[in-house]
Amino acid sequence: VTIEDSFATGKVNSDRWSSGFVGNIYGGALVIKGGYSACDLSNLGPNRDGVYEDGIVIGARFGDPAPTISVSGFVAWNTDNKAFCWPEGTVPVTGNYYGNSGTVSSQAETLGWSTEVWDLSGELPRLK
Repeated sequence: VTIEDSFATGKVNSDRWSSGFVGNIYGGALVIKGGYSACDLSNLGPNRDGVYEDGIVIGARFGDPAPTISVSGFVAWNTDNKAFCWPEGTVPVTGNYYGNSGTVSSQAETLGWSTEVWDLSGELPRLK
């Protein structure tokens, strides 16, 4: 599956394996090119063992073999200190932005997003 030039905003409420973009991926392959998640994930709770199993971009990665995941040019707007993908460190964040400095649009511009596709004039990018 390939997801390109997409975004997610809003509020997510869940008790495990949730995110602001892709919930979970079981096996297979996922490619994400460009886009952002600026969801409020403050209402994500721990599982029954008290563990927070949530990611900003991908809620959880499961399978044997584990799925192949490639994320490039993505802005993971993180104000809640969640992992990029759960389990943390299972998806490389190189070539993406993970944090909350500046605006989503300023980080998208730094990543080289196309202004033919995106309007970067506001805090949040908008598809043209």
